[in-house]
Amino acid sequence: MTFKGSLVCRSLPEDIYATKSLEQPLISTRVETADDNLGESLESLSLLERLLRCGSEEAHEHVAAALWDSESEQQAAGQLEKLAAEHLSEWEAAAVPSRDDRDGRVDENRG
Repeated sequence: MTFKGSLVCRSLPEDIYATKSLEQPLISTRVETADDNLGESLESLSLLERLLRCGSEEAHEHVAAALWDSESEQQAAGQLEKLAAEHLSEWEAAAVPSRDDRDGRVDENRG
């Protein structure tokens, strides 16, 4: 599904994710910003897409505020692109899982 302007929403490919969804609900599955299953890399994603996929709670709060305050899709896209240009690298760095998370321990904030 494509919205007017540069905001895009897309479904996960059924041929890749149908079986995975039977093993565990996809909503409770943690995925990296760039999805290896889709052949993505961080470099292949736009700043806007990286922002929308960022795991930082601070980023989510700023994205929500920008969307809430925007009067049009074009204004929202502009605000999100500005946020990404100014803050994405710090939010991505803050969202990197700690060693404990990578070793299989549960992140208290994410479950």
